[in-house]
Amino acid sequence: MNKKLRLLVTFLGLLFICFSAKPASIADPVPRPVTICSGASIIIKGDQPTALTSTYLWELYYSGSWHPASGTYTEQDYLAASLLNMGESDVVFTLRRKTTVLGVSVYDSYYLVTVQPIVAIQNNSINEPVNSNFCGSGNPGTITGSVALAGNAVILYQWRVSSDGISFSNILGANSKDYAPGPQQESVYLQRVAMTGGCGLATFSNIIQLTVYPVLSNNSISGALLSQICKDTDPSVISGSLPSGGNGGYAYTWQHSTDGVNFSDIPGATGKDYDPPVLLVSTHFRRLSKSGSCDVSLSNVVGFEVLPKLAAVVVRAESIGRDGITFSWDAVPAARGYMVSTDAGRTYSAPSSGANGLSHSISGLKAAAEVRILVKAVGQLSCQEQDEIKDFVSMTLKEFDGIYVPNAFSPNQDGKNDIIYVRGETIRALRFYIYNQWGEQIFYSADPALGWDGTYKGKMVPVGGYVYYLKAVMNNGEELKRKGTITLIR
Repeated sequence: MNKKLRLLVTFLGLLFICFSAKPASIADPVPRPVTICSGASIIIKGDQPTALTSTYLWELYYSGSWHPASGTYTEQDYLAASLLNMGESDVVFTLRRKTTVLGVSVYDSYYLVTVQPIVAIQNNSINEPVNSNFCGSGNPGTITGSVALAGNAVILYQWRVSSDGISFSNILGANSKDYAPGPQQESVYLQRVAMTGGCGLATFSNIIQLTVYPVLSNNSISGALLSQICKDTDPSVISGSLPSGGNGGYAYTWQHSTDGVNFSDIPGATGKDYDPPVLLVSTHFRRLSKSGSCDVSLSNVVGFEVLPKLAAVVVRAESIGRDGITFSWDAVPAARGYMVSTDAGRTYSAPSSGANGLSHSISGLKAAAEVRILVKAVGQLSCQEQDEIKDFVSMTLKEFDGIYVPNAFSPNQDGKNDIIYVRGETIRALRFYIYNQWGEQIFYSADPALGWDGTYKGKMVPVGGYVYYLKAVMNNGEELKRKGTITLIR
């Protein structure tokens, strides 16, 4: 191509650029408004160029003239991240683009860029509820938050929830200053985000935890509902299980009761197990377990029935003959039965009247034979028995001696041994006297069928010993005299 042709092409190209660029300039007589936050990575779009090959220069107007914009300013579009506002009020920048094609420059893409300052949000905190720990489930009520501040900006809130306190997610619809989470079935963490509708920095509040512990269970203690022990016996240790649930740490309180209904704390008894002291009365025990908000769990009840020491058996000779003796005794409270021994306690057997009988007969004896007998009461436990049992001695009648006076009687109106008689099958005549301890005669009978009922002048005499004296004439004419003591018991 010759020189003239090249000049013609260049001239025509310049005319094309100049005439085509004017509409863009004319189209932007009024700058377009744009509002951004300080430092925001916002792309401000430049007008579409009319030529494929162009160079660009974005310019800012300040100090009475145009200057190259800050940041990257030679691209088709402009990244506004370099437009900063470090103050507290909005700053407006006037922005344009210079487009050059083949040495011809036009101006387009006019903007008024309002750059808002970044506002720091302050006072964003939430308050832990009064009840934040629950056993099984619970409702913490409304969780209150502070009023966040960011100058005159409107504050927006968003509550978030997490199961681990690290990864949080937004709670749908929870956009108020306060938040009522409702009943909780599991542990969660809560946090509030405060932000503004403009260029405020979103801030995160403190984190609070709502803890839901598993229900306390497996709180049990070993032992029977009622074990029998003797008075002054030290019971075995009551073992307690290790509970489950709660926060994993457990506090214990042991309680005791004498009626199994009204319990009270045992001072100092705060261990998992409990060793009761020597018991004097029947006592029940239970354990209270606590763990975190799980308060309290009651264990089963175990108890010890303290059985009394059995009273000594008081033996008397109920009937004495020439070849045998019948011994008797009154029932002992709480006794289950009785055992007798005629060999000084080496061996024992049930009475002849049965294991629960109140008499024992020995026959096949010789006249004037001495008999020693031991009688002991048998309880629920062997430790109830008397440590020392005294023997009772009696003697069969002598040969041809047909008179017998019991050495004790019990005028208690129970129909048993209430009256003391002079016994004898061959008595022809009788004079029977009884004296008190002062030698005063209080009874007299001349009839073997008339005995003493333990009264004097219509009143019952005191318990104790009384002296008797008798003279009897037997059918064979023999005259007998006897003197002895009678014990009155009730």
